[in-house]
Amino acid sequence: MKENFKKKAFKFPRMKQRLRKFMSSFYWEDIPEAEFKKMEDDLFINLKDVEIHNSAQLSEYLSKEVQIREPLNTPHWRVLIKEDY
Repeated sequence: MKENFKKKAFKFPRMKQRLRKFMSSFYWEDIPEAEFKKMEDDLFINLKDVEIHNSAQLSEYLSKEVQIREPLNTPHWRVLIKEDY
């Protein structure tokens, strides 16, 4: 599942970009390929140890997870994988 997502999503340039602040404005900047390869696996989070079995538990978990701000030096997306939902 992870490899399938990578193959399809990484065709879009915005998936490999980060925000850069310049003169109090934010701009999108391409991440060098070597640097992106290092952080690529950190963007896919496996939730196998998290107890999520219904929509209430999912809602509670995501409400806590969304509050965590993304650092500017990484892409502004993550994929949460829960296989046995």
